[in-house]
Amino acid sequence: MSAPGDEALARVVAGELIAARAEGTLVDPPSRRHPGFSLADAYLVAELLQEERVAAGARMVGVKLGYTLQALWEGMGIDRPFWAAVYDDTVTEAGELSIDGLVAPRLEPEIVVGIDRDLPSGADVAEIAACLGWAALGFEIVQCRYPDWAAMPLDALADGGLHGRLVVGR
Repeated sequence: MSAPGDEALARVVAGELIAARAEGTLVDPPSRRHPGFSLADAYLVAELLQEERVAAGARMVGVKLGYTLQALWEGMGIDRPFWAAVYDDTVTEAGELSIDGLVAPRLEPEIVVGIDRDLPSGADVAEIAACLGWAALGFEIVQCRYPDWAAMPLDALADGGLHGRLVVGR
């Protein structure tokens, strides 16, 4: 079990990111400004941002995985991908979409899967595969509120996994 995060620090960082979102501005990464900023802190920030999004009317419709390329983990100080929420107002099957309001957007190809039943805790590969309902190609438009995309995985996680939009193919 991981150590609990620093709730006061998470509230400060969440407030900074909420303000940057509202103003369309950049903010320095929390890992650079707050010594000891941890994975637990980043998940707390993400949870606070999720609460804010839901309170504003968005509905969580799934999760994304970030930093899935295992070959890069050691150099980034992580040992697994992180997860972050995606919302009904950021996921589409439409052929056209707006990137208005996104900061420094980039395009990433994705494999999108639908899970049609609950995954058992500690599921192995076969159990996970048995829960898959569908798969599609897609692309995500990610964004970064940190200058020059200078984000460590903890910073990316804290800012909602850098999620901007997700287009799901057939």
